[in-house]
Amino acid sequence: MALFVIVFCLFLTRPSPGATVGRDTTIAGRTYALLPIEALASQLRQGRVPLRYRRTAFAGRLEARMAGIEEVRAAVELEDVQFLDQLVLDRVVFRAPVQGIGVFFQKGLSVLGARFDAGLDLQDSEWRGPFSANQALFAGRTRFANCHFYATASWIGAGFAGPAAVLARTRFEEGAFFEEARFAGPADFADVYFEGLSSFKRASWGNGVSFAGAHLKDRSFFWNASFGGPASFDEARFGSEASFHQARFAQAATFRRVGFVHAVHFDQVEFSAGANFGGSHFKRLADFADSRSGGALELGAVFTGDLDLRRCHAPLVDLRLPAGSTPDIVADSSDTARVFIQEILCDRFLVRWEQLAGRLAAPDPTDVQSPGAVYAFLEQQFTAQGLGDDARLCRTAGLDWRRRALPWTSPERWFLAGWWLTTGYGVRLSRFFWLSALLVLGFAALYRLGRDTFRPVHGAGAFTALGCLLFSLQTFVRVGPVSWRPAGPYRVLVMIQALAGWCVWALFIAALLARMS
Repeated sequence: MALFVIVFCLFLTRPSPGATVGRDTTIAGRTYALLPIEALASQLRQGRVPLRYRRTAFAGRLEARMAGIEEVRAAVELEDVQFLDQLVLDRVVFRAPVQGIGVFFQKGLSVLGARFDAGLDLQDSEWRGPFSANQALFAGRTRFANCHFYATASWIGAGFAGPAAVLARTRFEEGAFFEEARFAGPADFADVYFEGLSSFKRASWGNGVSFAGAHLKDRSFFWNASFGGPASFDEARFGSEASFHQARFAQAATFRRVGFVHAVHFDQVEFSAGANFGGSHFKRLADFADSRSGGALELGAVFTGDLDLRRCHAPLVDLRLPAGSTPDIVADSSDTARVFIQEILCDRFLVRWEQLAGRLAAPDPTDVQSPGAVYAFLEQQFTAQGLGDDARLCRTAGLDWRRRALPWTSPERWFLAGWWLTTGYGVRLSRFFWLSALLVLGFAALYRLGRDTFRPVHGAGAFTALGCLLFSLQTFVRVGPVSWRPAGPYRVLVMIQALAGWCVWALFIAALLARMS
């Protein structure tokens, strides 16, 4: 009889099929209440009673369509919750707020085409599997602050229509895709870390965005992106190639103290209110070709790679380094960086010659015309700013380039060569005196060797060393009658010295006139 009673009691206590059995599980050293995912699905289908879960783990895959979940009216609050399998909540409409702190999605989350009417707030959360919010609509405030995405995260075509979107201090291990995403309110990407590729092609920000302190380690693309409000990339780090091709900045854009490790492209970009790159460092190519700026384009950065400003349009282009910066942009023997400013169109171009010396070049090595226009443009700019020394150095470099570009048969090339030799194109007048002294002494030595061929004009004495020196000086400057007359081949030598003296004096007078003007 006692045995029958025991068996009957065991039968009564055995759970019926489908009943939920609560038990605990340990994950990463923490204890969680383990529940089947069907328990959460059942509550999501029900009324408006808020759902609150803390220190809970849900087992099982949830697919909204299969579970009959199309709309969720209850507010959801999650704290330290583990989803052990994938959640697929595509096209679900969440009418009430969804909040979570320390939520872990072990197999990922998909909210394709979903709509969050009252906001989505997930902080300090992790995604071990893929995350996809393509075409989703975030009508309320959206927060993914201090989160960690270990797999690909995608917001392609998503709409952030709420008052703000915050992804500050979030880390993306794999690719992050925000292509064609739309941000109506301010967006905060401050201190975000993109380990993999990041793509913001055709994304739009209507009310400002901040990437201040962001680290974009892999390639990043902002092609055709539209920045409707202020955009800040201050102190960001671009560890690989970055491209803002055809991006549009409606308000001020700041890239202060940014590190560009690889090539960066701002070609065909429109800066409606100007841009500031003060204190940044471009280690490779900085491409601003065909860009336009409605305000000042402040490029006071360090360029150790090529700088391309061809056909750039701006009222002011400022390349002057900030106070206290090290001017290591000056070329040295191992530096092959170049500066291209062909067809640049600006009212004021602020730069010091030491930043450009040895770097001006043409993209086509066979182009022998455009560099001349570049040097003329820079000389005019230096002169307008009262930088006389810079203007003279620029003119000298321009003439030296022209001398090297002309063919050997060109008389102009030989004239420029003589001008450079005598006065350094009018910049180094001391060369005239040293060259004159060298010519006088050299010809005097030659005359001394052939002193027997010289005859006195008015019964002069012997043709001494001092007499040779005086004769050479008189021949060079052509002052007064000479006391000796050469004979034989030395007549030709005297004519050569006289011709050299005329040429040197002519170049000296030209240098004086150029310097005075």
